[in-house]
Amino acid sequence: FPTVKVTTKADGTPIPNVAINVTEKNGLPFQGIKTVLTNAEGMAVFNDLVFYEGTYKLVFSSNNLSNIESDFFPVS
Repeated sequence: FPTVKVTTKADGTPIPNVAINVTEKNGLPFQGIKTVLTNAEGMAVFNDLVFYEGTYKLVFSSNNLSNIESDFFPVS
């Protein structure tokens, strides 16, 4: 499952309850819940995404945080 960890820069403390959004950089379609909250460990887990055939690059974003991009990955 695609997963993102949100921590403070200063000491790496996990930040819970942050809304994280996922999109596809080039606009490829996919299904599932695209906004989740981080858990107590600061992890945002997108466990129901469904991808179609193609090569994807996911972008994870949240208010006041820098975007994080995945590497490209193929789905066949």
